[in-house]
Amino acid sequence: MVGWLLPAARFLQDLDRSNVEVRQLDIRTTDLEDERYDLVHCRTLLIHLTDTERVGRRMVAALRAGGWLLAEEPDLTARAAVTRDHPDAETFDSFVRRTTEWYGSRFGRSLPLLLDRLGLADCGNEVTSSIVRGGEPRARVYVETRRRVRDKY
Repeated sequence: MVGWLLPAARFLQDLDRSNVEVRQLDIRTTDLEDERYDLVHCRTLLIHLTDTERVGRRMVAALRAGGWLLAEEPDLTARAAVTRDHPDAETFDSFVRRTTEWYGSRFGRSLPLLLDRLGLADCGNEVTSSIVRGGEPRARVYVETRRRVRDKY
């Protein structure tokens, strides 16, 4: 199995397998071999690009017959305060609405449509959700993001 993985590459660098090749590259500009890879993986990548169709076609072209494209993309509009009576619940929800009004924020829910346009067969999709409690590392990411973009939104 030959694999091409972006963020996960750091976890696989020391994998000593003769049948696995890990490559980290810029899918927009790197020359790729056609029909070479058993697995093409991207995570939270397409949401940041404006040329998703072109990039998707490049990824599909790199797949061998029977290969897998694993694309993990978020739908940022699904975030909301769970504890409705928390004093900051409406502030959090308002911040989420204002910061997710850009084009890619809903990309996760449109990913199946892109896969259809790319002509892939046997496509599936899965949606997961998690609750982040205040003080957890992911909650601190939200707080830091809000601090950094406070004046923009």
